[in-house]
Amino acid sequence: MVTGRLRSSGCRASKAWAKALVMEMILCLLLTGRGQSQEKPAADFVKAENERYELYAPSEKDLKPAGEEVEYAYQTFLKYFGEAPPKIAVVVFPSPEKMRAYDFSSFRERGLRYLPWVTRDYLAGGATNVRSFSELGLVLSGAGPDGGVRVLTVLPIGMAERDEFHSGDVIRFIDGAPVESLAHFAERYQALPVGAKVKMEVERDGQKRAVGFSKPNPQGAPQSLVQLGGSGEGQRRRDARPLSHEAGHIFFSAYVDRKLGRKSPAESKQTGGDQYGHPQIPDWLDEAVATLCEFPALQKARLLYLHGALDAHIPLGEFFTMEHPVLKSQEELVRQAREQMLAEGRTSTMITISGGPEIAGEQARMFYAEALSLAQFLADREGPAFLAQVADALMHGKKMKDVLAGAKSIPTKISDLEKAWLESVKANHP
Repeated sequence: MVTGRLRSSGCRASKAWAKALVMEMILCLLLTGRGQSQEKPAADFVKAENERYELYAPSEKDLKPAGEEVEYAYQTFLKYFGEAPPKIAVVVFPSPEKMRAYDFSSFRERGLRYLPWVTRDYLAGGATNVRSFSELGLVLSGAGPDGGVRVLTVLPIGMAERDEFHSGDVIRFIDGAPVESLAHFAERYQALPVGAKVKMEVERDGQKRAVGFSKPNPQGAPQSLVQLGGSGEGQRRRDARPLSHEAGHIFFSAYVDRKLGRKSPAESKQTGGDQYGHPQIPDWLDEAVATLCEFPALQKARLLYLHGALDAHIPLGEFFTMEHPVLKSQEELVRQAREQMLAEGRTSTMITISGGPEIAGEQARMFYAEALSLAQFLADREGPAFLAQVADALMHGKKMKDVLAGAKSIPTKISDLEKAWLESVKANHP
């Protein structure tokens, strides 16, 4: 999840569930500036606070499970790093729309890393099929048994006519044909040539109206497809408890800032860089720490995936230096969103896609699974504190080969480490 200007952390056992669960559940692309009028927190939130974190949620019912997940991440982090991370803030929203209207400036002013999230009920009831039509500027989902497609989000990029649509609208007809499903809509829309007149019937609050426009050219526009399975997937998404993963990201970033002598997010590159996670930490380690903070059921899903697709693993020489696959899939969308925001004179915008960044495909699934498995392997062979040693070395500019040179119980060459790790994966079926 994005916190700050362009930060993304920023995605879980039947086969379908594993494919859903290996990715994070909420993806937000947030572009912020100054002068944006937004809602202040507190009035419609309940709060829990201790020396470890501040937690805000819509109700006590939402506060308790969120607190359990954040606490689990905190205790797991403590186990591996041997010291308490700095305090963070977590704000749980009933919907992405509420998230977009929230003012996070008070956390930045107090030097707190913060994490926006959504309720377990939203995860359970969220759309299971989502598709972004970026040239239209719309993120759509299936509308239910009565057919049609629902507008989840209107993007800050795309055709000018996107302003005719609002979040919650339902597209009932396209070119005179009733829309049966998201797949049916995509098929009908994609069959039209670029420049063709597109006619839609859109329903809002029970009122129907016609919207027409010329089909824009999709070339170069980033596309995303999210499919999280059939009935019961929402419940399984909720039960996977992915908030602990995201809290792990934030605790780790705050920890790195403190180690580097940075007292607040404003002093770090969180609000200025394009890198996934913390700019001083390679993406694989950032993801390794977050996956270690997950609950066992979610970890098992990742390891099952890894075991079944081990031949497609990412070689460690590449893995240790590669950019996060999910971020790579979103860079063009972020770039276009920022350009559109500046062109229109707006100071802030947020894109929220619920469902998770499965858009990056199999390499992203492998990236998450491999990060978890390798972290567990290193901690098992060298001891939990070894991960803190790895983090300290890498945040100060050393390479992984330099870290391995001082290892006592694992191979000191990356190629030999890879062989030993693969042998361990094969010998230990989850």
